[in-house]
Amino acid sequence: MKRHSNAWVTTGTPFLLELPLISATGRRLWARAQGEAERREGQIVKVFGIFQDLTELHVAREQLRAAEQRNRVIVESSADLILLLREDRQIDFVSPSSQRLLGVSEDAVLGRDVGEWIHPDDVESATAGLARLLADPEHEIIIQLRLRHADGSWRRLELIGRNMLKVPGLHGIFVMGRDITERDRLEEHLRETQKLESLGRLAGGIAHDFNNLLTAILGYAEELTHELPAGSREAEDVGEIQRAGRRAQELTSQLLTFARRQVIVPRTIDVGQQLEEIQRFLRRLLGEDIALEVNAPPATAFVRVDPAQFEQILMNLAANGRDAMPEGGTLRIAMSMRMLDPEDAATRSLPTGPYVAIETSDSGTGMSTEVTSRIFEPFFTTKELGKGTGLGLATVYGIVRQSGGEIEVRSTIGEGTTFTILLPSVEHTPEHATWQDDAPVRGGSETILMVEDEAVVRTYGARVLRNAGYTVLVAADAFEAEQLVERADSPVNLLVTDVVMPRRSGPELADRLTARWPELPVLFVSGYTEERLDERTRLPGAVYLPKPYLAQGLLQRVRALLDASAHRQNSIP
Repeated sequence: MKRHSNAWVTTGTPFLLELPLISATGRRLWARAQGEAERREGQIVKVFGIFQDLTELHVAREQLRAAEQRNRVIVESSADLILLLREDRQIDFVSPSSQRLLGVSEDAVLGRDVGEWIHPDDVESATAGLARLLADPEHEIIIQLRLRHADGSWRRLELIGRNMLKVPGLHGIFVMGRDITERDRLEEHLRETQKLESLGRLAGGIAHDFNNLLTAILGYAEELTHELPAGSREAEDVGEIQRAGRRAQELTSQLLTFARRQVIVPRTIDVGQQLEEIQRFLRRLLGEDIALEVNAPPATAFVRVDPAQFEQILMNLAANGRDAMPEGGTLRIAMSMRMLDPEDAATRSLPTGPYVAIETSDSGTGMSTEVTSRIFEPFFTTKELGKGTGLGLATVYGIVRQSGGEIEVRSTIGEGTTFTILLPSVEHTPEHATWQDDAPVRGGSETILMVEDEAVVRTYGARVLRNAGYTVLVAADAFEAEQLVERADSPVNLLVTDVVMPRRSGPELADRLTARWPELPVLFVSGYTEERLDERTRLPGAVYLPKPYLAQGLLQRVRALLDASAHRQNSIP
């Protein structure tokens, strides 16, 4: 309330006052008093005036003041950009959020053309949108534009525009914009991940089927080498078949690694120690014209990964760096610890917690944005025909993802490339081997149930086992296998089963049979692992044999499982 002096009391001048009053019921009122005082001999003898109830007006005025304050706080606190534009595109008002979103103050933009901040490629669409708003006051537009930040970068904003000509007291164009730069980056990351996942499923399926064929090709070729005279032309031809088959096996292994369906034997390794041990091989791979700098802090850092695959990661990244530096340069490998908070973890689709970061940087030619976006796709390569398969970095991607981590790439033409790998940090735990690949091969006379839906693999596996003296029951699927067990004259001593089969999988068959015979050992065989098998393979009595396999690998695991089963049964009192 405006304060007034009491001069009218002493001078008798007219007065105009707003007074707070209390009604008989105790209600607070506001009134306007207008009049003057009549004085005689210096004394007030009469006051003439009128009173007007201003309570509703006063309440409305306070509500308006509160609304203005609230709207001001909302605008000043808004994370979105708010603009009022004149018809000539000059900025008439901008919210304080412009400082955070674009790095510019309100004073720096008022009265300037908004086009100064719009990306050149987006000016045409912005002009067309503004024209639509001016032509049709009822129209509203939603448009995405890139606006220049004060640091020179471009921020993508989703803008909503309305014509304010019909709003009393306002004129021009109202624009509200939300920064979607990070959202777009996450969506692009999701699209790339989904594309790579689809490629991975395709690659894994092809490799799985091809591994079935390779099992027979390499298996029968091995048998022929024992039957043909050494040095004969036929023996040399079989040798060529074996070499081609092993090369095909390497390619399918890389495909399965990319698809994250490769058979792995994860172990807890000291990253710093592994980097120290592999330096000699990396220097030989890089050659004399490329310097190698390795920076691994003395503090130990452990990750759980297949050691052979970890070595493959470093070799592939080093080879990629070498090819990017045809005239020589420097390859740097650094290790550090990194803690992912919830925000960082969410952007990478990783759990929060500690990670070991392994960074490789080359001083080579670098890559364009287009090439970088496809760098992990299988069979994608920028090398000339015959110089590469395009599976090296795809393999690295698969290993890292299968090990629970992520790989990122940053590259600039002429400034080199940096790959950053994040692997979950773990506590050190002792490791124990379950069998030895160089163990001697022994046969036996036990009964083995072999279940395999691929006929060529089924025939080869059964032949190998029978040649070693075993009695073999052969089934094409789980239902046939259960019928064979019911009709068998002697108990089954071992189940050898494919993992993925029509109607009922190998693990499901194993669960049904081991429910009846808990001591029945199980050997799982497959062209690739399924995630649902991971826990199963760690149970006592369950072992995994990857395809393609040769006679020695099959017989070693079969004998080891049978001997372990016999030992357990003999140990029972």
